[in-house]
Amino acid sequence: SIYFEARDSSITKDYDNGMIIDDNNQIIFRENGAEVIRITNNKVGIGTTSPATILDVKGKANFTGNFSIMNASNVIFSVDNTSGQVLLGDGSNALPAIAFGNERDIGFYRPSGGDEMVWAFNGAGKLSFQNTLIIRRLIFRAQIFD
Repeated sequence: SIYFEARDSSITKDYDNGMIIDDNNQIIFRENGAEVIRITNNKVGIGTTSPATILDVKGKANFTGNFSIMNASNVIFSVDNTSGQVLLGDGSNALPAIAFGNERDIGFYRPSGGDEMVWAFNGAGKLSFQNTLIIRRLIFRAQIFD
């Protein structure tokens, strides 16, 4: 292991705070005796000793600038920190931009380039909202209890 410390002789050695490169070539940052950051296998873990993705944060995170999640070519989710506006990708019938629970094919999406919002159920557009309300198919199911 390699431990980095200050070279000033007036500073006492402090193994509870600093950066360590261990025998497995992992870079570990410690603060007050606790590991706070680990870099291992090209992954950065904050609050975790075993990061599972490129950036793995356990706990709360604070972003002071704009924040975006992207795939190779499109913004999937974005927060404009100036206006407070949340932006989502368009989505589709099969994968709505806003889905609910484990039902990934139930939710809302916007047809690409359109000024319409569609409520999708089971992978098909069922209810569409435009400048005027257009109902493609609307089924109400209710159970009445006495």
